[in-house]
Order: sequence, then structure tokens, then C-alpha cells
Amino acid sequence: MALSGLKGRFINPIRQNEVLLIVSVSTMLVMLGQGIVGPILPLFAKSLGVSAAAVGLTLSAFAVGRMFLNIPSGLAADRWGRRVLLIGGPFITGLGSILSGTATNLEILLLWRFVAGVGSALYMTGAIIVVTDIATDANRGRMLAVNQGALLAGVTIGPAVGGIVAELMGLRAPFYVVGVAAVIAGVWNWVRVPETRPPAAAAPPLPAPGEVPLAEAKGGMASAITLLLSMNFLLISLVNFAVFFGRSGRQTVLPLFADAHIGLGEGAIGLVFALMAGMNLLLIIPAGMMIDRVGVKATILPSALLSLVGFSLVAATDTVLPFVLATMVLGVGSGLLGPAPAAYAAQIAPADRRGAAMGLFRSLGDVGFVIAPPLVGYLVDEAGYGIAIVLNGVMLAASAVIFVAFAGKKRISSATAPAPSANVP
Repeated sequence: MALSGLKGRFINPIRQNEVLLIVSVSTMLVMLGQGIVGPILPLFAKSLGVSAAAVGLTLSAFAVGRMFLNIPSGLAADRWGRRVLLIGGPFITGLGSILSGTATNLEILLLWRFVAGVGSALYMTGAIIVVTDIATDANRGRMLAVNQGALLAGVTIGPAVGGIVAELMGLRAPFYVVGVAAVIAGVWNWVRVPETRPPAAAAPPLPAPGEVPLAEAKGGMASAITLLLSMNFLLISLVNFAVFFGRSGRQTVLPLFADAHIGLGEGAIGLVFALMAGMNLLLIIPAGMMIDRVGVKATILPSALLSLVGFSLVAATDTVLPFVLATMVLGVGSGLLGPAPAAYAAQIAPADRRGAAMGLFRSLGDVGFVIAPPLVGYLVDEAGYGIAIVLNGVMLAASAVIFVAFAGKKRISSATAPAPSANVP
């Protein structure tokens, strides 16, 4: 009974939508690359002789590239379609990653990490828009969970591969592997991904009572202003900000903590990150079903609180086994949180402004990705690892409580009738 229910609720929607599978394969390739370099980047930056705060800047540079390109990427998707993002993004990421591996000082590394972030913004914004294009209100959580699962599959495999490659071939080699994976993803998208942009509707609807009407002008600024005037959009963006803050803060401080405080080498650090991502992957199916069945609020709050517990336990460890167990708790919390913020943002966004909405949503999240690395690096330098680690969990738990307390379910109305989601064969 349980297996048949799982097949009906989760597996069948995947098998029935070829586009979802195609995009998920591409996502896995792109994130395999990012997973490979994730636990290695802080150590590579440190090898250039910089402080912990400067190490954090290498992650921030990547996020700055994403932050400034997410909204233009979304607007480009609304105007020219989704394929241009899914093809161009991986090629740019591959270029930035390969050249990052050639860097001999911090400034050059920051430049090429910024370029890699630009490519990531193009791809990830395009991918999430495609999945929301083909999803419905009834299966959106599961559809986004599939793509999130592909992302986590890449992130799960990547750190272990990156750690082994770094130990065998040096800290520069993982960047070249990342570049190759990104180029393969770009070619795959060029050959396989169809266009999913829905057709614009002919006439604007009347806004329902309590909804925020979109300005009649169709410019990107009008779309952004309308979204920013929506309390629900701001609240879920606050959660996304905290998720990105915790993710980049974790990537910055945990490798340094494991190296300096626990005594783990590059390979072991990569394995721990892979195990944590593996925990996320195991929970992605339950997370998607939970979103569709009990709702976003009931998914976000307990997972955020569990993440706070995980961060707190990590900060209290000083030996290998407790450290690994604490990271598993953190993996459970982040795994349950999964695609919930994106599912809510897609639910309230107007269909004909989906690109602008998801681009702005990701940009507001990337603000957290930019702020966290130098901030937690500074805290490590000034106050030690404990405060720097726990801050990530506090941010996430606080944002979840605020969201649950004040967010509603009102959809943002549009200047044109929202086109129905279409399952592209």
C-alpha cells in the first residue's frame, strides 16, 4: 500500500513529464560541479595566504554574480524564453570555473568566481522557471522536489569526488572538473530541452479583493515593485534569504572548523559534506509530498528549528564522531526544508511574470549568500567558531517563525491573465 501510494503520488508524475527529467539531469550535472568545488574552495583560498574573512569573499563573489543577474535572467526568460538561460548559463559557469583554477591571487580568484556566479544565475533561474511552468498547484511541491533531488544528487556526489581529486591532483584540479561538467550540461540542454514559456493571455483580469494589482506597464521595474509590495512575497523571500545565508555560511565555516578544530583532511571533509547532502537527498521525496499534503508552513517551521539544533550541535563538537552526527542532524533539517520556499513563491506569482518573480526571489536569497561568508569569516576571526556557526541556525529559525506568523495564501494578480501551466511533452 505504501509503495503504491508513493508510485501514484511521486513517481508517476515524474515518468509522465519528460521535460522534468531532462531538466533534472542537467541540474544534476551543474550541481555535481558546484558540489565538487564546494568544500575545496575555502581551502584553496586559504592556500593563497588570506584570512578567514577573505576566504568568505570567494563565496560572496560567486553569489554577487548570481544576485545581480537573477532578475535580468528572469526578465529574459519572460521575453526570449527559457532555453537561452539553460544553454548559456552552464557555458559561462564552465568558463569561470576553469579560470578560477588558474588564479594565483585572491583578486583573480574573486573575478572568475563572479563570472561563474553569473552563469549559475542564468541556469538556476531558468531551471526553476521551467519546472514551475510545467507544474500545477496540485503537484508543484513534488515537481520542485524532483529537481531539488537532482540538485542534491549532484551535491551529494560532488564533495567526495572533489576531496579525492584534490588529494590526488591538488587543490586546482577540482575547478577543471567543474568546468567540464558545466559544458556537458550546456550541450545536453541545447540538444534536449524544449521551450516551455506559456503564451501570453489576451486580456487582463480584474484583481480579486485583497490582491496586489500589477502596474499596467509591463516593464521589469513595474513587476519588481509589485512583487516587493506583496507582504507574502517579502516574507517567503526572507525565509529564502535565511536559507541561502545558512547554506553559504555553512560552506564557509564548516570546512575551516573541521580542518582546524576537528583535524579532518580534504578527503574527509568532502565525505562529510557528501553525507550531509545525501541526507538531504533521502528526505527530498518526503519533503515534496509533505508540501503538497500539509502545506508550506507546516514544512518550513519544523525543518528550520531542526536546522538550528543541528548548527548548535556542530558548534559544540570537538571530535570526529559527534561532529559527523551533528552534521547529519543539520542534513535532516535542511532536507525537510527542501523546495518549500520556491514552491510558495511559485504559488503566489502571476504566471505571465513568473520569470521576474523567480528572478527577484532568487536575488533576495542571494543577498544572504553574499552577506554570510565574509560575516561568518569575520566572526571566526574575532569571536571564534561557535558564534559563527550558530548564527546560521538562528537566522533560519527566526525567519521561519516570522513567515508562519504573518504569511497568507494570496496570489499576486497580473496585468494579463495568467496562462495555464502546460505539461510539455
